[in-house]
Amino acid sequence: MRYAAKKRILFYVLSGVALSRPVMAGGAFQGLPEMLEKEWASHQILTPSRLPQNLSGPLGLTSSNSSDRYKAVRGFLRANGLHPLLNIVAKPSDMDVRKAGMSLTGDLGLVVSEYAIRAGNYEVCKSSIRTVEAPGGASFVLGVAPNIDAVYPVTDDSWVSLDEARNMALDGLRSSGNAGGPVLMTSSSRCLFPIQSQLEPVWKIILRSGHIPYVFYVGSAGVIEGDVMAFDATATVRSYDTNQVTGTLKDYGITVNGDGYMTNEYVTTADGGSSGKGRLQSAANTFTNSPGDFYFAEQSTFAHVNEHRDWVEQNGYVWKGPKPLTVKNHFVFSGGNVNNAMYSPFDGTSGPNIFVADGDGSVLQNLEFDSDVVSHEFGHHVIFGYLTTAKPGSESLVLHEGLADTITFMRTGDSCLGESICPSASRTCYVAAKCLRTAESTIKYKDATYNSLADHLRGQVISGFFWDLRKSGSIPVADLNKLVIASITFLPSAADFKAFITAVLDADYSLYSAKYQSAILTAASGRGLGIDTLAISLSSIDGKQPPVGTSDASTSSSSGKKGFLGLCSIGATSASAGSAIWILVGLLLPILAQIVRGARPVPVKVRKK
Repeated sequence: MRYAAKKRILFYVLSGVALSRPVMAGGAFQGLPEMLEKEWASHQILTPSRLPQNLSGPLGLTSSNSSDRYKAVRGFLRANGLHPLLNIVAKPSDMDVRKAGMSLTGDLGLVVSEYAIRAGNYEVCKSSIRTVEAPGGASFVLGVAPNIDAVYPVTDDSWVSLDEARNMALDGLRSSGNAGGPVLMTSSSRCLFPIQSQLEPVWKIILRSGHIPYVFYVGSAGVIEGDVMAFDATATVRSYDTNQVTGTLKDYGITVNGDGYMTNEYVTTADGGSSGKGRLQSAANTFTNSPGDFYFAEQSTFAHVNEHRDWVEQNGYVWKGPKPLTVKNHFVFSGGNVNNAMYSPFDGTSGPNIFVADGDGSVLQNLEFDSDVVSHEFGHHVIFGYLTTAKPGSESLVLHEGLADTITFMRTGDSCLGESICPSASRTCYVAAKCLRTAESTIKYKDATYNSLADHLRGQVISGFFWDLRKSGSIPVADLNKLVIASITFLPSAADFKAFITAVLDADYSLYSAKYQSAILTAASGRGLGIDTLAISLSSIDGKQPPVGTSDASTSSSSGKKGFLGLCSIGATSASAGSAIWILVGLLLPILAQIVRGARPVPVKVRKK
């Protein structure tokens, strides 16, 4: 090899008008001018140059045949320093360029042709030539050409193995701090990278981490360059970090599409009321209205849903179903009810949606400003990817509510749900004037308290079970967070508590080789969910998906409503069963086949018998 590539990695993100600081291997940082100097040191940028009309006919390329076109472009490049051992190859298709949405009327009339630059059979990385032919006959050449003074022969054996290159790219992604969650290699190809006036054989590898792709150029000595393939803007969104009672104002940096609204790939907002004010706009992607402003609610819910989504993704969640999810603020529910928040899944036409009301200050308050509210509702979206049946009175619905609370408690590290939403005189909250619900309850499955409560409050036995594990320290917090998310993936579409405890044990077996089984069994027993009570055989805990829970499955089958989910709300319910306000408000949404899915377990080990 004539040149050994230095092991380095260069990342940059085009973000609106700003370019983030590049991260170099070893922790060194560069400023923008130095970064761009390195980026283009081995390339020549060809600005649009008019091709001389020296071919047959008065209109230059537009009147020439393909051979003449090729000779004209190659001759122009030779005159502008292209190495004589490099060649150009036309790419398969030309393009007519028209303004979007217009017919032939308004056609720009430009014909664009693309050429790759090659040395023998191999393409030169990051180099390309384009010709643009205008209607009047003018022809232009532009592009990026390599600056080299030598071309040495290469064969397929000149490249490191693809496995080795992929591993080096993955190491580079991890060292940059961008390998969050599963990473997939989506593309690989050979090319020649211009370095120090020569061509280095490298692999071009594209890795997808989460929803963001990264491209790497990997030579024999490691990663030469790595770029994030994303062009989203970063918006500044102001909200309370937790709520307006115990929290402080914070400016969140959240990725948005850059269209002037609070919208990204996963979350968007809407005005769910009748104010006529519409959505908040900012050409500068700065959404910093203060508390008391009408739009502060929109800022708050957008910031908190994105914060919660980031957290569940860091702990193993992968988005399922249509996107984006729409958060509708200032919503008024049926009968003029403004004391609720609700999640509604995709119904075949619209959704998924989260609806958040303002609160009347008597029953509930601050619903749009408390991060726990929309976090709970987004938790339903996470769970609905697997647990899709939740009828009133069923253990499936209790699980939905308890797990949505659990995810919120685990992210915040706080066992009180909705600390700012309970007015002092309200009888709605389980802990008066403090918590809508709590993981610190002493409720046990089917004890007198449990039997007296409605579904939302019964869910405290589920959140209490996980919180007991957290308080005991028997499972490290980082492992417990992942266990919660993984457990959800093992739930069947309709589940009773037996299926739930089995799912937790399966997740523990799959992630941690049953390391925490004893702690799980102890905590479950403490909440009345012991394996003897639920008739669970440990010999069946082998990482397989558990069978559908008998109680919910039989009801679902007989009712003919399998695949239906009630609208899941924050649950404005009294602690007394006699005065409970049902969360379903008499509605059931049909869930179409494309979003009724079975569980997708994480990869598991095969237990030796």
